[in-house]
Amino acid sequence: MKKLLLALAAMAALGMSAQTSDTGTYSVCVGEFDNPGSEEISVGAGSWWEKAPVQFYTKYSGTQVIYEADYLTGIKTGDFITEVVFKYGDDGSFIDIEADLDCLIENTAVNEFDKKPDTDTYLWVDMDPTTSHSKLEYQVDLYYMEDTELHFVLDKPLRYDGGNLLVTTFSDVTNGNEAMAMVTYAMRTDKYTTMAMGSDKESFLDCYDTGQMYDYQGPNKYLPVVKFECTAAAGITSVDADTAAPAQYFNLQGVAVDNPTSGLYIRRSGDKATKVIVK
Repeated sequence: MKKLLLALAAMAALGMSAQTSDTGTYSVCVGEFDNPGSEEISVGAGSWWEKAPVQFYTKYSGTQVIYEADYLTGIKTGDFITEVVFKYGDDGSFIDIEADLDCLIENTAVNEFDKKPDTDTYLWVDMDPTTSHSKLEYQVDLYYMEDTELHFVLDKPLRYDGGNLLVTTFSDVTNGNEAMAMVTYAMRTDKYTTMAMGSDKESFLDCYDTGQMYDYQGPNKYLPVVKFECTAAAGITSVDADTAAPAQYFNLQGVAVDNPTSGLYIRRSGDKATKVIVK
């Protein structure tokens, strides 16, 4: 019992929490995800560079976030990450936005963004395009965005190797005007752990490929709060991480939906089915 209390105290000190279930699935939060706004949380208050994982000030935006292993001790080495969830809100915007969103997650040995030698340019971290990936056709009404969650269900589970995680997320606004005064919940750190960019001309992938500095690009000493949905390795022993089928969505009549928009759906991942609300 004493060891358990010490472990929980250590998790709280790192801004990390875990919730387990009897089904082999569990959630691990970095930062005050469930109750954002405490003293440990930095609220963007309209400054777009504290937006994560994306922002809608510009047509294109993108972030890379490094979550160090110290913040991830709730995830057991060898278990699988199946979903990445971010949380942000609205501080006065009244605009509809439609956007294509991409999120990639992978294990990494990198723990901070570094400058390009002899320059003031910070380098993006090389990402693996074959890693676990999620793509959303996203529509949001910013008037109803308080504590909105972005759910990225991965096309294949990522087996966690016990080290750091690199989460790369980027957006392309396909319809709507620029949005002002969004807020994202984040926790301050002592390292440059989040790199962000935004541009009306160049996409995130263009920026990443060329290494050029675009509007608003730069590293920040904060981590977006996040929730990692996990499954114990024993829970999917019959499914290899590299061949796991993507999650499927069905409406309440049982009809498959390729690109669910707002509403209540049934999500099936492997042999598990759950009801989810898509905002």
